[in-house]
Amino acid sequence: MNYNQSRNLIIFLVVIFLKKSFFQKYFLFHIFVLSFWGVALPAFAQVTGNSPYTGLGVGEIYNGAFAQQMGLGGSSVSYSPTYFISGQNPALLAGNVNLIFESGVAGQYKQIQSTAQSQLDLGGGLLYMSMAFPITHRWVSSMGIAPYSMVNYENRFRQRITNSDFSADYLFKGSGGIGTVYWANGFKLNKQIYAGLKASYLYGTTSQEISTRLFTNTPLDYNIALNEKFVYSGLLLEPAVALKIPLNNKERFLNIGAVYSLQSNVSTRKFASLEQRTQNDEIIFSDTLQNLNENKGKTILPARYTIGISLEQQYQWAIVADFSTQDWTQFSSLGISQNLIQGYSVHLGGEWVPDYTALTGYFKRVIYRVGINYTQLPFQLQNQQIKDIALHWGISFPISRNSSLLNFGFALGQRGMLANELVRERFFRFSFGVSINDRKFQRRRLD
Repeated sequence: MNYNQSRNLIIFLVVIFLKKSFFQKYFLFHIFVLSFWGVALPAFAQVTGNSPYTGLGVGEIYNGAFAQQMGLGGSSVSYSPTYFISGQNPALLAGNVNLIFESGVAGQYKQIQSTAQSQLDLGGGLLYMSMAFPITHRWVSSMGIAPYSMVNYENRFRQRITNSDFSADYLFKGSGGIGTVYWANGFKLNKQIYAGLKASYLYGTTSQEISTRLFTNTPLDYNIALNEKFVYSGLLLEPAVALKIPLNNKERFLNIGAVYSLQSNVSTRKFASLEQRTQNDEIIFSDTLQNLNENKGKTILPARYTIGISLEQQYQWAIVADFSTQDWTQFSSLGISQNLIQGYSVHLGGEWVPDYTALTGYFKRVIYRVGINYTQLPFQLQNQQIKDIALHWGISFPISRNSSLLNFGFALGQRGMLANELVRERFFRFSFGVSINDRKFQRRRLD
């Protein structure tokens, strides 16, 4: 299934499941977003901007957090209000009672620095799109698109060739990623226990180029480039559970959530070619080293374990914490491992709304958030494990009385370090999302 086929499938399902009144009300909005999606889907990787660390493994892994959860430090495995879709724990879908549509974009502005050079970079693009709808009062379903991983890096440098008067430019470049089209379901087993399952179709392409341009100050200057392309397709299953334990106050709950992302053996094909180019990048000679139909195998994406806990005063405040780990020593692609290590992340956050049901005073219904995250990435370079640390904050503005909101999330942080000739990224990340709720879709029951 390619990008356009995935897009058309979801558009077809949207048309089927959207209730007539809701679809008519937001018809132009959906046409705009879905049309934009068709253009933006291949650009998931642009969200990261230029990041040298995305060249390792299958790239930067997306944890499923939507714009509102970004403000909480990326944590929402145990906590998701009824007017939001949980992108991280499908079991929490069972708490939704409305038809909900969510979409979001993200990006970042960063300084990339090494001991030898520094540059500024800006990137952004579509991050997710999701829709959730109740099937029965105990079963809520959701479908959407989101990245699994993102690759986007480019590193150039010039070096003099030893024992010669010549120099050469070296280029390391990569792009692409693995996207997902998913179907998630949440089930309310009783008032306190929820279960869920998310099934994702993985697909995508990553490309990388390694090239050397020799400068001899003669017409003989030329460029040699090795191009590699990996094409992925496979299935990922993520069972989940959630507990909602009432405390003394009838609106105060202790929430626990857990998600297990099973190991996925993703079908992988590789194409490789060697090219000789002129100074103007015109191809003089090209030789196919490996053909997509000849070099086939598997990429092993290791299992991921995530657990979360939260304390919630319903529609007033919440304190949340998540922990996730993934053993990337189990990773390999076409039988080749990259000596990755186990990574883990910790996310903490809190949110507060003065009075969500207030009839007067707009800012009483605004939701404020703050959070932090600490991540040990699965990369060990120069005997140093790469860390990602960030301070998060966010805000949600209500745009109607039916719990529709505009969501903003921000983060300020650092990845990597300058010591031991490594690369440091200092970034400002931002995300914007919209959550549209339709209460008319609620199923009425007669007692």
